Amino acid sequence: MTARIPLDYGLERMRHNCGALPTKATADNGYQSEANMAYCEAQGVDAYLAIRKSENLGALGQLPMTRAQEARWRMHQKPTTPEGRAICRSPPSPASLRGTNTRR
Repeated sequence: MTARIPLDYGLERMRHNCGALPTKATADNGYQSEANMAYCEAQGVDAYLAIRKSENLGALGQLPMTRAQEARWRMHQKPTTPEGRAICRSPPSPASLRGTNTRR
């Protein structure tokens, strides 16, 4: 099993550097974990975390589901909404990239 990357560290650095957490965030499947989804929900961040293509989604959506399965199912459904499609397929704006990788 592949270790998942903690998302809270990066978002907390963003809060420290920018003064607030983002209202929406996208991340690749390395960040998809129950802990990251719970953190984003608790902080009010509308997160779009990619689901691994190799993950067996057949069991998701079948009741009863565990909390982890419910969280993955919600994350799997988000990109299928019109808003989710727009967020997940949009390239990052220049404003969102400004200030990254700069040295002082």
